[in-house]
Amino acid sequence: MDKLLKCLQLIASFLKKKKATLRELQRLTGMLNFACSVVVPGRAFLRRLINLTIGLKRPSHFVRISKEVKADLLIWQQFFQEYNGKSFFLNEKWENSVSLQLFTDAAGEYGFGAVFGAQWCYGEWPGERKGQNIAILEFYSIVLSLLLGGDKIRDKCLTIFTDNEALLHVINKSTCKDTTLMIFVPKLVLVCLRQNILFKAKHISGFKNTLADALSRLQIPRFKKLAPAYMDPMYVCQQLYHHIFLQTGLYSS
Repeated sequence: MDKLLKCLQLIASFLKKKKATLRELQRLTGMLNFACSVVVPGRAFLRRLINLTIGLKRPSHFVRISKEVKADLLIWQQFFQEYNGKSFFLNEKWENSVSLQLFTDAAGEYGFGAVFGAQWCYGEWPGERKGQNIAILEFYSIVLSLLLGGDKIRDKCLTIFTDNEALLHVINKSTCKDTTLMIFVPKLVLVCLRQNILFKAKHISGFKNTLADALSRLQIPRFKKLAPAYMDPMYVCQQLYHHIFLQTGLYSS
């Protein structure tokens, strides 16, 4: 746990800096790279830090620390503060929406729906969310499903199916210029770090998603006609909704 404490101290010092030397960047990158040998999904949040060192030759050369790099460091900081010292091993088989029976959908004027195995949930958008960018609403549904999935999706390599091209790129790059969409990126990453999930998105055009589609349109009688009788509803509390959408400072908390 000494290395964990050193990582936290080093990250905290970087978050206060505007610039850092190549030597300092290499030290932080080395420590986080070692952490990635235990927590594989964290590698996605080393890339922008490594990119800062490209082209630098002198150890004393200063470079500005971008807000994107600080955002990645905030994710690392939050994860390390919760980390219990457990070692993780990923299942090498890539799972997807079909193999896990994990389906989500969002309807701009209605609400969201999620199906996970024998369980399902849905909710109506509050007034300020209705008609919002559909990529934002679909991203919310994906993050919600992973939060609700819990231990059932732990230690898995997960392919997230989506028919939204914009969302595909956001998930795979873990960044975008849209500030509202970026609210969900750290949420997605933290869920995957905590559950040791290595994720990627794949575009599936016209993907049949009838159960989640019915839920997102609040067509519960239609859903019950389509769904097997053994399926049980899950309650999604209002606090969870606000937790996902809430934004404070650079990112949501």
